[in-house]
Amino acid sequence: MNLVKKAATTLIESAWGKTGRVLSVKSWEPATFFELEVHFPEMSMERWAVVQHLKVKVASGIYRDYTPARWDADRKICTLYVDAVHDGPGSRWVQGLRAGDEITYVGPGSAQHRPEKVTQYALGDLSSLGHFLALRQLSHNNAVHIAIEAKEPGHHDYLRALDVTPVLKGLTSWWRGQRQETGIVYVVGNMRDCISIRKEIKATGFNGRIKALGFWK
Repeated sequence: MNLVKKAATTLIESAWGKTGRVLSVKSWEPATFFELEVHFPEMSMERWAVVQHLKVKVASGIYRDYTPARWDADRKICTLYVDAVHDGPGSRWVQGLRAGDEITYVGPGSAQHRPEKVTQYALGDLSSLGHFLALRQLSHNNAVHIAIEAKEPGHHDYLRALDVTPVLKGLTSWWRGQRQETGIVYVVGNMRDCISIRKEIKATGFNGRIKALGFWK
């Protein structure tokens, strides 16, 4: 990291950085995906109407975006999901995290998507799980039908327990089976996959709206 960027990051952290306390760390099997329960004493969640994201410090001067997937506003507790399948600062950070550890973050801030009063579908890879579960909590009584491409069969039962449809490969094939022509589809995850899936959904004759959001390259 160059000196200018490091100085800017330090300035942002000192001005807007806050802390949370890790309550629990659960690894799915195989252990390339993690579920965190975190207490955020300074975070107000009562008025959230849009999916949020946090910039979490994972190493000196390095932050990664994570979504509060589920939350209890009264107790100020959020669930965060971390995909650690690729080696990197975020993966190494979560693999070393333990209950009782303090984390530093900036935010929350809007992650663009908000629920709508139409039929809602959500398609993405594992990195999008937290985003879609947040959308579901914000939707209250309006269902969000979530399908996640998970290449590890061992992760499928965890997804089913969250009322999420696991897809081993091929989200657009799953989509065609829904025979849906209207409503809204949220597509989130790898940037190239988002573009490809969006095009393929439109090619099926879908007349609703598609909202795509790329998380990573």
